[in-house]
Amino acid sequence: MFNSSKLKEEEYVPLATTIDGDTNDGTVYARRGHDDKANTPGGALFSSNYIIIACLLVAALSACNVALLPISLRSSRPLNQGDLDNLPYPDQHLGLDRAALVVPPPVQGWYNSWPSKITTISSKLKSSVFGEGANVIVSTEETTLMQFKVPQIGGPSCRVAFYAPPGRSPRAADLDATGDLSEIEVWTVIALTNKGGDVKDLDFNKISYANRPIRGELVGMINVGTALGGSNATTIDFACPRESDLLTVMLRCVRVGCHLRYKQVEMIPKMGFELVRHADNR
Repeated sequence: MFNSSKLKEEEYVPLATTIDGDTNDGTVYARRGHDDKANTPGGALFSSNYIIIACLLVAALSACNVALLPISLRSSRPLNQGDLDNLPYPDQHLGLDRAALVVPPPVQGWYNSWPSKITTISSKLKSSVFGEGANVIVSTEETTLMQFKVPQIGGPSCRVAFYAPPGRSPRAADLDATGDLSEIEVWTVIALTNKGGDVKDLDFNKISYANRPIRGELVGMINVGTALGGSNATTIDFACPRESDLLTVMLRCVRVGCHLRYKQVEMIPKMGFELVRHADNR
């Protein structure tokens, strides 16, 4: 029946049937399987060889990548303009060049010009020269002169506008506006003296009330009070200069107690006077 000769010591090992590992008469034998060969010294050596071979392959591949890196860098140079022109779509914004031909350009209502020169004269200090700068003082005694470069494109009509800073803007603290500011006159300057002289030759560093230039036409009045309230403040339309690319104006108050003082610095938000020209033929 059952051949007990097959119970060999190298094929069967005793298993403890108690928790503490002590054996008794009911010893159970388990047969060694073929998988137990991996636990032998020969099986561990066989697995170590595979790991060494894999490490050597990874090291060889890394060395090849490092050796080929300079060649890859030389071949990956940035595209120049000639390369872009040879592409099927040289424009990086595909389709936008065609869309620009269909979409009409935005309508611009005005062309703006910030004053290029500013100075002040005083009827109380007739011989005093304030010189060119950024200080603007407009009152019944002080008059400010400004020179604008007239925009060369646009319609025939111009305006002089005043911009007040928003109420919560830090620039609001730089504006000193008191009294009745509803009527600030804007006069053009037409000559240096009664004998004539081109306004282009006007030296803003030598002007005083005693040698002030000759004013010409009253082109309008500005209600600065409306600008302080958040509304637009401009003169009525007047003809832009045709024979000159410069417009020089005088600003003075009419109402008693009117006083406006600030620094005209070109920054955001805008604050001060500016020449605007209609973009159309109005």
